[in-house]
Amino acid sequence: MKKTILSLIMLGTILTNVAQTENDYNPFRYNEEWKTKREQAYAEVRQEFLAKECDTLLLHRLIENYNTTQDITNLRGINGNCNCSEVNDYAMDLINTSSDEEARKIAIGMLGFRRHFDAIPLLFNHVKKEIPLDEKVAIAATLDILDRKAEALDIFNCNCYAMDYIDYTCVNYYFYLSDRSIAIEYFDYFLNKSHTQIEAASYLAKLGVCDKAFPVFAEFLKNNPVYQNETEITLLGLAAIGTEEAFELINIQAQSKNETIAKRAQEIYKNYYLKRRE
Repeated sequence: MKKTILSLIMLGTILTNVAQTENDYNPFRYNEEWKTKREQAYAEVRQEFLAKECDTLLLHRLIENYNTTQDITNLRGINGNCNCSEVNDYAMDLINTSSDEEARKIAIGMLGFRRHFDAIPLLFNHVKKEIPLDEKVAIAATLDILDRKAEALDIFNCNCYAMDYIDYTCVNYYFYLSDRSIAIEYFDYFLNKSHTQIEAASYLAKLGVCDKAFPVFAEFLKNNPVYQNETEITLLGLAAIGTEEAFELINIQAQSKNETIAKRAQEIYKNYYLKRRE
């Protein structure tokens, strides 16, 4: 849930600068420029990384530290700082031998970020094993980067729908990388589950499926919510819908007795509703 809120806030900050039609200011609504901007940002990060020289001493120190302490931060250090060819072999060995799911997922991500195509047979073999669903989803994400998109989609569909929650990696794929119709189908599935309804509605709102999202938000706000996380998501979802009716509900929450909710509603109303009229 925290990841969802952070991603929504980050989107609001980043996409405010995306060109939009006059009097149609809506930084939360889905558009094709999102994909382009994300792809460009990813390419820039990767290009900057590949421009680094291999720091063998740092790599060996991080590997030794991880092997000694099993502290996962050392693996993240390898992934972000060590542009060395031997990282690929180390990552593949981790996938084969480590009993730590989180370590294996980081190793799987390393292979994707480095676009190590020789790892594809290993990944296809590993995904057949009895491993957690989110690890299989991590494999799908890497296979998608490695241009095995059809197989990646199959793995995403088999495992993302099998979860009882909306997984962040699944969101990253369905919302940002797949076709809009595929994304709508995924979030619509979780709209029918009570514990994921608000989160699913927030993504449907950004995808423009407002007829399904709005009733969920309206019903939630009827009950005088005290849960600030869900209320935050709801307010941002209403901003994505962007109708007068949606902003009326935001304005009502701006009068909430809960000071935190009221303050956030006031900020959204001011920053997104009033800005349209400038």
